[in-house]
Amino acid sequence: MVDEEDRETAFDFLRGQNSQLVLSAGFPFIIPQDVLEGGALFVNSHPSLLPAYKGRNAIKEAFKDGQNYTGVTVHHMVAAVDAGETIVQERACVEGMGLDDIYQLLFGDVEPRTISLALTKLKENGQLH
Repeated sequence: MVDEEDRETAFDFLRGQNSQLVLSAGFPFIIPQDVLEGGALFVNSHPSLLPAYKGRNAIKEAFKDGQNYTGVTVHHMVAAVDAGETIVQERACVEGMGLDDIYQLLFGDVEPRTISLALTKLKENGQLH
């Protein structure tokens, strides 16, 4: 995990990469525009059904609001937080579940599957080689 002390080091690392794809899952900082424009395809996995519940506390906010459904959205990264075009979104029923069980469902099951579907779609669309 990258903490506040390592933020600029992480951005410098990303600037120096010659990668085709950067996949963010749980990265705690907003990536600067100059990094996003560095040539790689930047994709983010977010634990909500965007555009609902953007930001860091999406799962807790959905739980607090009594949502019966939540999910994972994999989207293109842009300068605005959790605002890029959706690649794949998967919905999951969480009715009656506790917060710990929701975290387990989303991160242990839904997110890996949704990321895999998104990568397949990007490859089929010619965005990944």
